[in-house]
Amino acid sequence: MKHSRNKEILVIQYSYFPDHSAVAKLLGELLPYVKRATKHNITVYCSNSLHTKQGEIKEKNKENKDGICIKRFKTVGKRGPGILSRVLGYLFFYLKIFISLLFSTKWDLIVVMTTPPLIGNVVAAAKYLAGKTKIVNYIEDLYPEILYDMGYINQSFLVRKLQKLNRMKFARADAIITLGRYMTLRIGRYKDVFKKKIYEIPNWSANRSLVLKRYDKKKFLIMYSGNMGLAHEFTLLPDLVKMLTLDETIYFTFVGGGAKESYVKSVFNGINPDKFRFYPYLPLEEHYARLNEADMFIVSQKNSTVGDILPSKLYSYLAAGRPLLFLGPRKSEIGELIIKEEIGAVFESIEDLDSVYRYIHFLQGLDKDYTKLQKRIRALYDENFTFEASAKKFVGVINRVLD
Repeated sequence: MKHSRNKEILVIQYSYFPDHSAVAKLLGELLPYVKRATKHNITVYCSNSLHTKQGEIKEKNKENKDGICIKRFKTVGKRGPGILSRVLGYLFFYLKIFISLLFSTKWDLIVVMTTPPLIGNVVAAAKYLAGKTKIVNYIEDLYPEILYDMGYINQSFLVRKLQKLNRMKFARADAIITLGRYMTLRIGRYKDVFKKKIYEIPNWSANRSLVLKRYDKKKFLIMYSGNMGLAHEFTLLPDLVKMLTLDETIYFTFVGGGAKESYVKSVFNGINPDKFRFYPYLPLEEHYARLNEADMFIVSQKNSTVGDILPSKLYSYLAAGRPLLFLGPRKSEIGELIIKEEIGAVFESIEDLDSVYRYIHFLQGLDKDYTKLQKRIRALYDENFTFEASAKKFVGVINRVLD
């Protein structure tokens, strides 16, 4: 679609490529595609990330990568996972974004992500004061709901107050992007009219080195990769491990870290540490090599966070063509996908333990048919969750908003 001139697009996200966070990686792929497809000028406002060495970049400098102008704002607080440091960094980022937008009228469109929490409200307020600009809210994590559902906020009245701010943000938006049906339903509860400007665009796998695996009867490896955070469900992990580690051919590998990392390690150390390997976050090539070793992947999600998030590791697992073991509810995108497509097992309650064991035993007996299952899962990914498909949908939203 042609426009009379190249538009100025601003994307706001706390961390950006080469930061190792999932959203940073996804945007690092998406925005160069959007630049090539639309020819518009794209600028990213982000922080000097706490997760990489990008904090050494001075505020006055601008990077240009793949035609994307990257402006990294210097934040306060020491590097690390501490809550106080993170809050201070977020507050400083809010202030810098607000001031920058208040005195800038060049933007035709602002795409605002969801980290830090409620950054969309800062953008909406700044542009309300400074003048009209098209706004797209790209919801990767639904705030404030996720803060309440994960236990960060215990006062429901505070959540209701924050939800009023969200209604203002969604009312100001020209389009809202969600990851799936359950997130769309949650936003629709704010006001039915918001549903008319919601577009569902799933995430995708940023991995390019995932291959199908030759079946090995002597070792069946179940792997979890990524964040082990408060939104993830590991309550039933001890029962699973006690049962499966009795089988001498079954092993577990966990790659990543997070708030529940210590708990996961304690489960295996208390049962059978010889059946467990743990690796921290790894460089990309080594990370891909570990993923290629797996016969089955674990993905987990707390029931209370369904609609708040959709774990992005799902797409890497599908791209790898491996069956899934879901520690989470059937009534969710992941649970429903597994059941409908028959590509794994759902472990929602202790009553599911026997059926999970039977499914894994079934996989162990597939032999050559295991390759057929891998190909079917990969085909499911290729038909529904590729980067190209999601990127084209995103470009379509951008063009419709700018017209």
